[in-house]
Amino acid sequence: MVYNNYTHLRYQYKKLKDELQQQIELKNNYLYEIKSLQQIDVKRTQELNNAKMEIHKLSDDLRNNHKRLFVKAVCPPD
Repeated sequence: MVYNNYTHLRYQYKKLKDELQQQIELKNNYLYEIKSLQQIDVKRTQELNNAKMEIHKLSDDLRNNHKRLFVKAVCPPD
């Protein structure tokens, strides 16, 4: 009886330990993915902010006549 109980408990312990290890690996994978996504977000946000600053700078230059904008266009015949 005691041996069977011990064997059963040992089996449950091993099963729970394996499940815990799987959960830890899953958590670590999620954390790695979150960190990667955060890095991408920071990079894209910085690129977006740089593009917005460039647009504002060009708009200010056009408004103040520091730069000119030439548009080469062809109108379709009527």
